[in-house]
Amino acid sequence: MVAIKPKRDYLSLLETNYKIEPDTDKRNEDIREFLNKYMKDEQKEIGLQFIQSGLKDYYKLKSAEIKIFASYFKDVKKEYDEAKKKQRIQKEKNEEKKEDENSIYLCPDEKYIPIEELEEAEQEALKILKEGDPIKFVLDLIKTRHVGDEEASEGILISISNQSCLNSMGIHVAFNGESGSGKSHTLKVILKFLPSRFVFETTLSNKAVYYMKLKEGCIIFSDDTTMSEEMEEVFKRSTTNYQEYTKHTTVSNQEGIEKLIPPRLNWYLTSVDNEATKQVLNRQLTFSTVTDYEHKKEVYEMQQAENIKGEITALKVTKEVLICRRIFNEIKKQTFYVKIPFGDRILMKDVSDSRITSIFFDMIKGYTIFNFMKRDSDEEGKLIATLDDFYKAKKLFESQKDNIVTKMNERELKIIQYIIEHPGCTINNIVEGTEIESQNVRRLLKGRNERNTGGLLEKVKGLTMEDTSEAMEPDPLELSDEEMKMMPTRAYRKAERFKIKSSDALKLYSGDFITLKDDVSNPSNNEAIKSPNKEENSKFKVSKPNLKERQQNLRETMEGIALQEREEADERAKQEEIKYTRRPYINNGEAKKVFDSWENEN
Repeated sequence: MVAIKPKRDYLSLLETNYKIEPDTDKRNEDIREFLNKYMKDEQKEIGLQFIQSGLKDYYKLKSAEIKIFASYFKDVKKEYDEAKKKQRIQKEKNEEKKEDENSIYLCPDEKYIPIEELEEAEQEALKILKEGDPIKFVLDLIKTRHVGDEEASEGILISISNQSCLNSMGIHVAFNGESGSGKSHTLKVILKFLPSRFVFETTLSNKAVYYMKLKEGCIIFSDDTTMSEEMEEVFKRSTTNYQEYTKHTTVSNQEGIEKLIPPRLNWYLTSVDNEATKQVLNRQLTFSTVTDYEHKKEVYEMQQAENIKGEITALKVTKEVLICRRIFNEIKKQTFYVKIPFGDRILMKDVSDSRITSIFFDMIKGYTIFNFMKRDSDEEGKLIATLDDFYKAKKLFESQKDNIVTKMNERELKIIQYIIEHPGCTINNIVEGTEIESQNVRRLLKGRNERNTGGLLEKVKGLTMEDTSEAMEPDPLELSDEEMKMMPTRAYRKAERFKIKSSDALKLYSGDFITLKDDVSNPSNNEAIKSPNKEENSKFKVSKPNLKERQQNLRETMEGIALQEREEADERAKQEEIKYTRRPYINNGEAKKVFDSWENEN
């Protein structure tokens, strides 16, 4: 850069423009104009030096005036630099986007594949999008590389296509299951089918995502992640601002710097047990891995086949993988608005949680976008969802509704079911009945104090824990006379007993959770449709119960619940009355007689 010579530059300016009179009122305006036009491309330090030396001498400025012009110059320079930086970043983004979309190589591992094969895969992908079933094609390929978890795989695919929807709140997948049950493997297999520019598989510090230079529609995959409170806040802000940039301001060199998370970022998190707070769980589509013995046997058989061939199937880049990448590339390089014309006919058993209802509508949109080349558009260019999209979304949602709606994983549901069937049970009872380790039962019920989560007691409405003190009755047949004499008349121990107020706690999730009003093509899905009489069993009409009938139905339901709870309470009281109470200090012979007589009576 050429050094500035203030006097020479000013003389040149005077000769080519106009004569500046140092003592006129126009002086300040002339100086500002000069700074704006002449100094923008120079370094700030040189400009300030020019003001403090050349301008001061030439215009005979006072120190106060120099400070004013220096401050003015700093502001102009800062605005200019910021505008120039934004222009440069936008230009780079546009060039990068154009290069990414037009590049025939979608992943680094494709650079050694002949271009003819890549072009052929492109044509096959377009044909499947226009004429075939793209979701089925991808799912069939997943089955050759991963055993089981079909519903979870389909949910992940729908959440990816949903990233191209501009009127979606986003679908973020939480995948739970025992260590080694296939959570990570499922996601690794699927993400291998996407263009690499959209996938970031990494561990995360609390605010790392702000600094990762992500693109719109990217995916963050973090394995076995336990969120800190600070990371939860980042997650919640990003998912809330799904269609907008999420901003974070930090400080560098005593200046504020704005960092951004782009729109439509998907978070895929795996964990053994989903220990996130309720606010985080409500933003996720929750799945649990399959853990039965048959599944494990099939996994072993696939491992055998891989070792016979001497390969890792999940890492192979086959023709089908190339086709999948180009299917996703076509979906992700554009965005859509989707309308559901039958949206007012969709009924749900429970609409108290708007995030859950939003997830279902977004699932419909995901199916629509996966089939965007076969869907109609309205005059505004919005894709129109079909009933086929609805039924596929309904099938997937209801296959996992226990997880999705209750936000409970398989082990949590097992614990809740046991408590419903055994009201007043203890943690030891639950451990014996569910075969889940004691420390896990305690943590799932109560949560973690250090993470400020309340476990199932916070998550499940109506679940309560009662602290009790219970008498300990020693067995006289197992104790010697001396041990019996040493025992106090009565000893007590603390016990925590769990119960759920309503015995219908999970009834809401049985049967169809979602129905379509006036769906005469499938009357079983519409609870409001009834046959008026035997002669007209082929004709159906919609009948809504009036207010009186609804009140009566509700009253009968509540009375039934109350009656069942009273009967259970009476039964427990009866059992308490007939419990055997030992007389103090009796010898073994007398104890045997008393014990035998007590057994005969009961």
